[in-house]
Amino acid sequence: MASIKQHGIREPLTITSDYYVVSGHRRLAAAKRLGLKEVPARMIADHFELMDYKDRMALLRLHNYQRSKSPSERIREKMLDVDPSHAHVELIKRRIKNRNRTDPSCVMVKMGKIKKRPKIITLQFLAKVKEIISENEVYWPLTDRRIHYLLLNDPPLSRLLKYWSINQFALPS
Repeated sequence: MASIKQHGIREPLTITSDYYVVSGHRRLAAAKRLGLKEVPARMIADHFELMDYKDRMALLRLHNYQRSKSPSERIREKMLDVDPSHAHVELIKRRIKNRNRTDPSCVMVKMGKIKKRPKIITLQFLAKVKEIISENEVYWPLTDRRIHYLLLNDPPLSRLLKYWSINQFALPS
């Protein structure tokens, strides 16, 4: 907007014969905010309203190719090139290929016994988390990290968890 205010619009907008802006949306918005009554424009023969969706998108991409775009804009543009039926066939092929591939670094590991926490510890832990969240309402939203450190600062709870973790992983005698 500052550049247009100082130098005017250097590059004309590109519009279709039915006055649809194909390129120059930001220049047009800046001109409107500056109160300009008219802007330079280059008219192309295409009639936007008569085009189908695919042709419209191709026209917009053609005239906005040079513009610096965010990653999400680039992804959306690339998605316009995707043929859904072809993409589905390729996806199935990739799944079949990955299913049949054997990775030499992959080994089978025997599963050990599943150890569960005693319910009493789990309930005490849950109660303490709820207490911490309600006591720190002024700091909402709380991060997981903040809750974690507040839990570590609670001596009875940390001793209980330490006792449980030491006994769970104790070496057999």
